[in-house]
Amino acid sequence: MQSSMFLHDFPIWPDGTRVRLYKEDHRKLGQSATIVAALPNPSHRSENQWYDVRFDDGVYGRFLVRHLKSVPAVVADGKLTESAA
Repeated sequence: MQSSMFLHDFPIWPDGTRVRLYKEDHRKLGQSATIVAALPNPSHRSENQWYDVRFDDGVYGRFLVRHLKSVPAVVADGKLTESAA
């Protein structure tokens, strides 16, 4: 049976979750994106979870969960935007 110490170390996000990239030396550092798919994770270790993301400018990328942080989204005037916090 898989040890539970790895099950909740990193978040598991559904498709559509808004995130920001925090990968050093990447040209998209600090930019916002939307998760479009979580890739299969044969190790079942959450720190090894990869995500496909789509940046706001339409560019796609693939990153480990440790390079992404969730961005709270708010609805203002009927448009989905990122919160300032």
